Amino acid sequence: MKLTKKAAIVLLSVSVLSACSNDKLMEEVEKTKKKNSEKQELQDQNKEELDKKQKEIIESNEKPIEDVIKESEMDKSKVISDGTNVKIKDNYTDENELAIYVGKVLFEFYTFSQSPEDFYQFLKDYGSPRIHEETVKDKDTGVLIFENVQSIYKQQKIQQESYVLSKVMLSKNKKEGYFYRKIKSNKGDEYYITSLVKENGVWKYSEDSPSPPFEVEEEKVLDENKGE
Repeated sequence: MKLTKKAAIVLLSVSVLSACSNDKLMEEVEKTKKKNSEKQELQDQNKEELDKKQKEIIESNEKPIEDVIKESEMDKSKVISDGTNVKIKDNYTDENELAIYVGKVLFEFYTFSQSPEDFYQFLKDYGSPRIHEETVKDKDTGVLIFENVQSIYKQQKIQQESYVLSKVMLSKNKKEGYFYRKIKSNKGDEYYITSLVKENGVWKYSEDSPSPPFEVEEEKVLDENKGE
């Protein structure tokens, strides 16, 4: 079939327009791809910067126990605080006051002058949220645990005689604190590191665990058995 001159011109125009449209479409596609690529690259950069900042914040706020131990060994002048004049308060906004009270309670518990029920009440009143969740949630279970702990000490015939406390060392964010307890017993010297946490402006007892030995320049010993 022969095309008329007019039809041929129309087809040619359509072909040209089609080609132009395809070129324009491809151009827009490439532009979109480029924009998406640049956007993704920017998002990746922002995420990397955010992750870096978050890591810096976390690292600046954290103070591992190992670092605290090293610092205490390097700076002996910070080690010993006076544990006399124990102040019993409803809550503590001063970390050293709580440390002195906690040191007394722990000593009394391990020398059996404080009952498991009393120790449970202490944790309920002054324990951190983690302690509440793990230990104080059920009274019967908590008291049974503390009875078993005291029973083990009695079976091993461990007799704590006196103790020494260190000043509280704070993390950089001022929401965690650590102090040391040096216990003199009939089995020799025992060392513990005790942690505190700050919740809504109030310091709470968090944990007590064995620590490496540490040296002191001048010991101020509290002998509870002598009533000092």
